[in-house]
Amino acid sequence: QEQTLHFATDILQANLTNPAIAPKEKIVVALPSFYFNYTSPNASLNDIRDVTSSLNPTNKVFGNVSIQTLGLSIPLSSAVRLNVHHAAHALTQGNINRNLARLYDKGNAQFIGQTVDFASNFTTSLYSELGLGITYKMQESLTLGARVKYLAGNAFSDYNFKKANITFENTNYALNFDNDFEITTFSPDRIDSTKTGAEVALKQKLFTPNTGFAFDLGASLKLGKIGINVSVVDLAAGINWQKDGKNFTSKGTYAYSGLKTDNFFKLDSLSSTSFQDTLKKIIGLKENTEGVYRQTLPTKIYLSSTYDLTDELRVGTLLYTEITPEDTRLGFIANATYEVSEHLKVGGSLGLRNGAFDNIGLSLVSKLGPVQLYLVSDNIVSAFNPNNSKNSNARLGVNLIF
Repeated sequence: QEQTLHFATDILQANLTNPAIAPKEKIVVALPSFYFNYTSPNASLNDIRDVTSSLNPTNKVFGNVSIQTLGLSIPLSSAVRLNVHHAAHALTQGNINRNLARLYDKGNAQFIGQTVDFASNFTTSLYSELGLGITYKMQESLTLGARVKYLAGNAFSDYNFKKANITFENTNYALNFDNDFEITTFSPDRIDSTKTGAEVALKQKLFTPNTGFAFDLGASLKLGKIGINVSVVDLAAGINWQKDGKNFTSKGTYAYSGLKTDNFFKLDSLSSTSFQDTLKKIIGLKENTEGVYRQTLPTKIYLSSTYDLTDELRVGTLLYTEITPEDTRLGFIANATYEVSEHLKVGGSLGLRNGAFDNIGLSLVSKLGPVQLYLVSDNIVSAFNPNNSKNSNARLGVNLIF
């Protein structure tokens, strides 16, 4: 969900939102850059971690950490440019039950004598992306762009707890389960939840048996002072997972009365092998080898217009749509970009995300000789305190321009 980046056309990374946006420099080398995004209608990361009363019964979350390791843009002719990039992604999305967060944080002692619903669903995936794009200047006023992206899946897990009721008896701490859930994983190694998104993203392989493709299409039209851009990013994007797959299911009612503690579900025990083996037996967990699983990735649509008020000041608006199999998310921003000097360009935006029109975006692009530094965010306030925000993202990095 990058929107302010779309207007930061002085950096190569704006091409990620529309493959028809071409840099002004002849050659651009993109050095490693970092991007993160978290969005939720009602819950910050700290809300979920600390299990505050502000949590809704079900909390929708979406998060992404990306490392662009390298990028290159060079001319092939006076009208055609070649754009190449590689990035590693860590993507998480789903619906987190408030009770599940509380169980994970405080253990089961708080639920003694109650029947509690833990139904949730969430997906985590790690994949790398290799993109090859062409920007074609058809006319002086019209530029077209296209890109194909090869996707290599490294790890995937999907937790779908359609029904997960547990009765915590107050005698002997016995447990009664009423379940209907399915877990699907593809990974040669277990995802280490203690690592940050950036750490796991950097350790990904470029080529794996779990592959897929995505396509970007775009056009940029310039009519005097008016500019119009339209693009579709990650069209038909998906990964076919087929290596090291496992499937776990549990459906029915089960009882267990061998507990000796009221902290059976405490965080420390959840990661232990003995706990996992015991839990499998309790809930009748069936394990199977998974065949092929198709993961669909979000498709993004950008439609923007700009107007040059002066040689230094440009204003614009953007309508953004993100489509997933579960829902469609809309965004809108108004932007103004001002060229302070030949070494500094500043942009500001006011954006609508998750139904709130209080996202103040910022873009800073500084040029020091062949070195270009940039910082872009759709919500600059939360970018410095992302754990307490329901909407936060930022991209920062360095380019070499010639």
